[in-house]
Amino acid sequence: MAKLTVRSNASAFGRFLTARMVELGIDDKDVARETGRSVSTIRSLRRLAEQRPTGPTLQVLAKAVQVPVERLQALLKGSADYKPDSAVEVDDGTEGDSWFDEEIERLKLFATSKGVELSLTITIR
Repeated sequence: MAKLTVRSNASAFGRFLTARMVELGIDDKDVARETGRSVSTIRSLRRLAEQRPTGPTLQVLAKAVQVPVERLQALLKGSADYKPDSAVEVDDGTEGDSWFDEEIERLKLFATSKGVELSLTITIR
């Protein structure tokens, strides 16, 4: 299983999802396979500050991580609190993905939610 981390600004939903996946010994690929969603979608749901998963996505996600869908809904609404435990490692951004990668993932997630295909060409000089 790949090491799962969250960003320091990850939401309670993302921290909870990550901690639950660690508890179950599953990673983004496992959840993607179980839910029929892409690995980048699952990763974005865990790591970004804001998520807006659809009802059907919440249903299959709840099943994949073996929690009631109402728990996930409460976390998204902010009516449930989650304090991360030591199972969730915070990625301070000093290694691995940069904020730029996170923004690209956020754009992909947004485009997918609107039913459009996103194609990017980026040149960094």
